[in-house]
Amino acid sequence: MSEKRDRVVAAVAGQEVDRPPISTWRHFYDVEMTGNGLVEAMLAFHRTYDWDFMKVNPRAQYHVEDWGATFSYTGDAATPPTAASLPVAAVEDWGRIRPLSPTHGA
Repeated sequence: MSEKRDRVVAAVAGQEVDRPPISTWRHFYDVEMTGNGLVEAMLAFHRTYDWDFMKVNPRAQYHVEDWGATFSYTGDAATPPTAASLPVAAVEDWGRIRPLSPTHGA
């Protein structure tokens, strides 16, 4: 086992550790729209700061895209996308929202 994994496992088990395991996560708005962009950015972030663990953080708005939400990106890594169109603009729109497959889509 690695030192980092041992630290995380011990901390979760309530055992003594040399220090608390650390990590953080963020969005990479300029590249997170593709799987490869997201993976490359997350791995570079993890390697740069040498975190003890990595939380995979998908793009911020994936959970509403399959209902028809669209977003505009600025191309800046620190600027979140803005909604271009949303499937619910009025109370009546909620009646058109249907369950989606958890195995397909974004």
